[in-house]
Amino acid sequence: MRPAPPDGYDYDVCGDEILTQASVKAGRVVLPSGMSYSVLALAGGDRMTLAAARQLRALVTKYIGAGLNQYP
Repeated sequence: MRPAPPDGYDYDVCGDEILTQASVKAGRVVLPSGMSYSVLALAGGDRMTLAAARQLRALVTKYIGAGLNQYP
């Protein structure tokens, strides 16, 4: 990932199959394994499947409902 995450931080990579199963709980992206993330970064590549795009829209909509709309 460029730029590299700051010291003390790391990242995971997932494909469309996992992304399309993700959900939002308490403002965090949660994967089927139970792993959760406060940030979802789309890095690398300039294309995505329609299923992934639809899931991203759903995640953003749920995240906004979870409190993002409280920020200026």
